[in-house]
Amino acid sequence: MSLPLAIYAMSLRATPSNEEMLPQECAELYRTRSNIVWGCLTTIILCTWISMHPNVPEPVNMTGYGRWETVKAHSRRFINSRLVPFIVALLAPEWILLFSQVQCAVATRIAKKHGLSRSQVFFIIMGGFHLFERNVDIINNSTTFLTTEAANEVEFTTSRLLATDDTEIPRHPLDRFDVLDLLYAGKLEMPRPGEIQDKSKNDWIAKTTVVVQTAWFIAQCIGRKAQRLPLAELEVITLAYTLVNLMIYINWWDKPYQVAEPVRYYGELPERDHKHPMSKEIPKLPVITRMLLYLVCIQDEFTDLRRLKRTPTFYTGATSYGDEQFASMRGLWILFVVGTAFGGIHLLAWASFFPTPLERLLWRLSAITLTVGPFLTPTLSIIFLALMNCFNTSSILRIIVSTISPIVYLISRGISMTVALTTLRNLPPEAYRNLEWSNFLPHT
Repeated sequence: MSLPLAIYAMSLRATPSNEEMLPQECAELYRTRSNIVWGCLTTIILCTWISMHPNVPEPVNMTGYGRWETVKAHSRRFINSRLVPFIVALLAPEWILLFSQVQCAVATRIAKKHGLSRSQVFFIIMGGFHLFERNVDIINNSTTFLTTEAANEVEFTTSRLLATDDTEIPRHPLDRFDVLDLLYAGKLEMPRPGEIQDKSKNDWIAKTTVVVQTAWFIAQCIGRKAQRLPLAELEVITLAYTLVNLMIYINWWDKPYQVAEPVRYYGELPERDHKHPMSKEIPKLPVITRMLLYLVCIQDEFTDLRRLKRTPTFYTGATSYGDEQFASMRGLWILFVVGTAFGGIHLLAWASFFPTPLERLLWRLSAITLTVGPFLTPTLSIIFLALMNCFNTSSILRIIVSTISPIVYLISRGISMTVALTTLRNLPPEAYRNLEWSNFLPHT
């Protein structure tokens, strides 16, 4: 993003601001370039930030931490659970859409199978339950952890912090198999949807503001097209972001928002025999294989939460072949359709005014790539890898071939954003004209 912004800043220096060019009495009839830029950036940032529903962060025992260590612990939590997903959503909103669709499909299937609400299953998948061990003898410097069946209990905590008691040691999140087995054994009680909602940090004022801002922006784009007023290329990109984030928000409608602390479980976990889906040895996969699994969001079959301190940032819960086949295929179709629509929105500016022929060419090429990319990127990668397996090619060549399509796609995204910013230096006069809503009212 820094390169496009730098180019945009230089383009502004080369062109006088339209605020200086417009008479004061025409201020109500025209908008300024800064109005366009800040309106678009505000809409993209707000709708992307609110649409992201992070998994539960890692509980941390901060007993004995100084001020600096506490700040670092909270900073790590913010980066892992909020900042990283936000940046990924800005760079690849289509992939976040696929991720949310797969997670939603898995949650829906489990909820129907086990008679739970979808919010309860989302809570399980996102790491809402965590195994803790409690030290019951700290007086004589002996350490005994409470892990017997008689000690089974669930505790809710209302603290906003991640700090835990110095006698409680967080171990690992519980996957859905552990939670369901404990529920059926009567050793764990599932929180009611209202209790889960209470742990969720839903800010209805912020969400309402974002919904109103997004709806207002979409209405303005539709209105400008109806009155044949041109859209700036930056507005076209913003429209694409708002529609994709709207789909993401719908997928996560029932997912708890910003749960800071998991439900604590103290007790023994059920044994797993050799037939259990998570009992098999997790293979050490090549880098290219892991990349492809992440690309189609079916990597969780090779993720054992009992070996981790927290639920991974991009964890769908699809931990068996049936889940993967069901969720990923449905999610891929959604990705193809919505991803193509995301790129297709860029085609709205196909015949728009561009300051130079080069910018017009770059915009059109990037728009075509963004439109066909969601389908061709995974398809070509799989085909090329299959062909290279037949000829026993080197692993380096496989990595290069499998990453060409994603790299070209990301370059096209960067080109479209750069052109959208550089064209702001010389927009057509009608692009500055405000939308006249009175024209849509019936006249007598």
